Amino acid sequence: MMTINDKLKIQAYVDGELDKAEAKKVEALIATDAEARNVYEELKTTATLLKENEPEVKLSVPRELYWQQIYSKIQQAESKPVSVFEYISGIIQLAFSRKYLVPVTAAIAIFAGVLTVKEIVKPTEDYLVVIENVADDIGSYSFRASSEKMFVVWIYNKETESPKPVNNEPDDLMFEGGVSYQ
Repeated sequence: MMTINDKLKIQAYVDGELDKAEAKKVEALIATDAEARNVYEELKTTATLLKENEPEVKLSVPRELYWQQIYSKIQQAESKPVSVFEYISGIIQLAFSRKYLVPVTAAIAIFAGVLTVKEIVKPTEDYLVVIENVADDIGSYSFRASSEKMFVVWIYNKETESPKPVNNEPDDLMFEGGVSYQ
């Protein structure tokens, strides 16, 4: 069975890209292997058909002048200043051409849908309000554990109580006088 490298060597042989030593190895492979011979014949036939049927292009000017004209047109197009209005209108025309009409319209619809859903479905954090307590004798501490879906508010009297937890274990989130909301 032939490898891809063998097929590439045969292709290079057909194209005349191998040196004499490599060409002799490929000729020996073609002579001894039927699959290699079939690949060689197919590639040789394809290359011949392409060469014989390639359309011939007649230039009205010499080849060097032809390419020089193309280069000059590119230089003129690049050096011409483009206004912002022309640039934006060109982008809009491209975006709404037939080729891109459906994808651009779909992208705009998805963007509008995301904005609409974002306004309708607000996260819980948006509904929580921090209220400033102006009373001098009452204090409060709050704690939020998003992973536990819990918000704890501890309200205490500043004059009679000191703000310290019942126990210092990190797993115990309840404080003296605390209220838990879920």
